[in-house]
Amino acid sequence: MARQAGPPVVVLKPRVGDVVQDLATRRQGRYMGEMYGKAHLRPIKGGIEWTTDPACLQAVADAPTLQPVARRSKPRNEAAISLPDVHGG
Repeated sequence: MARQAGPPVVVLKPRVGDVVQDLATRRQGRYMGEMYGKAHLRPIKGGIEWTTDPACLQAVADAPTLQPVARRSKPRNEAAISLPDVHGG
């Protein structure tokens, strides 16, 4: 008797920078790429990257996005920056 096939397993292929859910750890992170069969994720608010099985990645519907810069900052005045004299001169 032939075994019936279920629905195909779809593995998420995110782009670098996409926010994904790691189903193994229940954490969300930014996808940084894949190396040696492991997906590398970085915490959204910064921190230490972690690795997971790429099959454990799930898309996040309401992912936080980066906001565009509204205006440029003023250039820094080098004359106004005073550095300590480390040479004792």
